[in-house]
This record gives sequence, structure tokens and C-alpha cells, in this order.
Amino acid sequence: MKAQIPQVLNNSYANLKALKSLSYCTNFTEENPFNPGDFFRGTTKSQISYNDNSSVNFKKEERNINLGQIFTREIYNNSKLHTFDLVDSTYTKDDIKGGVKSELHEIISGTLILLRKNPSKILQYNDTLFNGKKCYQFLIKAYDTLANGNHDYTFKTVLIEKHSLMPVYYKEIGAGTAFKDGFPIGRLKFFIEKSFIDIKVNELIVDTEIKTDGFHELNTSMLNVGEIAPPIDVIPIANDELNDISVLKAPVKLVVFGSTTCSANPLSNPMLNRLHSKYSTKPFSIVNIYTGDKVEQITKYVQNNSLKFPVFFGTRLLRAKFKTVGTPNFYLIDPNGRIVASISGYSNSLEEELTTKIDTLLKKIY
Repeated sequence: MKAQIPQVLNNSYANLKALKSLSYCTNFTEENPFNPGDFFRGTTKSQISYNDNSSVNFKKEERNINLGQIFTREIYNNSKLHTFDLVDSTYTKDDIKGGVKSELHEIISGTLILLRKNPSKILQYNDTLFNGKKCYQFLIKAYDTLANGNHDYTFKTVLIEKHSLMPVYYKEIGAGTAFKDGFPIGRLKFFIEKSFIDIKVNELIVDTEIKTDGFHELNTSMLNVGEIAPPIDVIPIANDELNDISVLKAPVKLVVFGSTTCSANPLSNPMLNRLHSKYSTKPFSIVNIYTGDKVEQITKYVQNNSLKFPVFFGTRLLRAKFKTVGTPNFYLIDPNGRIVASISGYSNSLEEELTTKIDTLLKKIY
């Protein structure tokens, strides 16, 4: 059976490399590692055509997450990747060096690389049935160690259909300490499960004409210092004093745009808790706004991450008016509604910078 592992994987990879075209649908379930219990479910429809050297000539993917909460379309052609957000009507265009691959290719090629480096990490279990078809079954221990008394691991399960030699199922579970830009986020757990269905090979795929009518380019710059901030129209996510909308009347406000899925937000959350505590008796308030998540997701996130500052739900239109660039974004606003600080992303000096500016504004009030 051990001798069969490289044979099956190599045959699967050779089969994928020989394709002229490939189309399939992915059904997936993924747990948000920053918000345990919050699952994303959806489908991705993929169409790919290949050059004679097996590189991708054209690729189109449409992804629908949580019944249209997130709906995107990606089109790769002529070494450029066009990404369309069909909910926000925005798009981006990026040059992709080295080309792109299909997820099916990446699953098999990644497993083969690990097989060459450490074959003991790949185990073959008894054949199994998936969607009524016989499949080879592999367990891949990509990472498995004890660190500081914790079991850090990444385990993957791959099913390869015996007749077509195509991957038809993939699961990844894991746990470990995560980092963002060198800063520790904390210990996270991961869960991803995917099934690949409606696989069709070597059928004619027509390149899709790229049209940007009705879309606008994704914003790349925030509002400037000195500008008047737009009106803040938000909805409290909890019926309590902390999240009462009256906090918007605070003379000095730190408006924060966050996301439950962003890896940088866990870095800024402890800082915001400290700022909220430090200025709790001052005419100052934090207004943390989530616009890309449902109220239920935000509520769970507040509990899972022990947020102690006011948190609100805002519309995508509000996000557009504030010209946010990813998350987290920070706007410090003075008593006249003018922006004093406009900051994108987390940095090691952010807390000190904000504290200095807040103190300066509060001294002008007293």
C-alpha cells in the first residue's frame, strides 16, 4: 500500500497536467478562525483552459458565500487577474507573475512536494465511497508537533476518485499560534471542508469578455486629515448602555471600521479595550463599525473576543462614504467633526500615536 501512494499521486498529477480544459463546482464549509462557531458555506464554479505547456490560459471563478452575503467573480486572462465584487460593485486588476493554478492542481502538487520531503507524513487508508464512487483515501499530516504544552497540527484528508484520478474531497483541520506581520494573534483553530462535483474535462471553454460597466475601482486611499467626517449612521448590535447610539455625541470619537474575518483586527482589539478603559470618564468614545458581516456574526465575535468598547453595525454605503481601505481603519474625529487622524492597518506604534492625539484633543476641551 505504501508503494501505491506515490503511484496514485503521480498518476493524478500527470492526468491533471495533460488536460486542455477543466470545469468543476466546489461546495465548501469553512469556520472563521477568529470567530469560533461562525461558519461560511457556499459554492465556487470554476472554468479553466490550458496552454500547450499546461500553464493556465484562462480561468473564471464565481464564488457565492452564505447565500449572496459575499458574491465575487474572478477572471484571469493575459497574466492579469480581474476581481469583481458583485455586492459592492467594485473591481480590481492585478498583474499575476507566475500565473495561476486550479485548486485541484494545488492539492495534488502540494501533497507530492510533501511526499518527497517526508513520505512518512502521508498515510493511505482503506478505499472509500464518496458520492457513490470508489476513492483512494489519504491522510496528510502536514504539521504535527508539541509546542509549549500545546498540540500544533495541520491534518488534511484527500479523496481521489479511482476512475478519473481527480481529487473529489478535501478537508483541513488544524490548531496553532498564528502571526500577522510578525505580531502574534493567538492560538487559533482551523476547519475547511470541500467537495468537488460536476467535474468536466477537455470541453470547450470560451474566454469571457471582461466588462467593467456598472463597476468602479476599489478605493485605495482613505479620507484625509482635515476633511469633515461623513455622518455616522449605525445600528447598535446590543441593547445596553455601552452600545447606546448616544456615544456618537461624544466630542472626541475614534471611529474604527473592522471585520470579523480580518487577521489584523485581533491585534487592534486589545488596544481598543485599553483605550476604552483609559478614557472611560472622559468626553471620548470608540465607535467600532462592522459593515461586511451580519449582526449575528458580529454579536458572536464580540463575545468570542471579549470586546469591551461600543460596537455597531453599518451599511456598505457608510463604508464607501468613509473610503475605507481594508480593515482595520481608524479615524480620530475632533469636536467639530473634522478628521484629526486617518490610519489604515495596525502597527506597533499605533496605540502611542492615538493616545497622544486623543490627549491633545481632550486638553483643548477642558
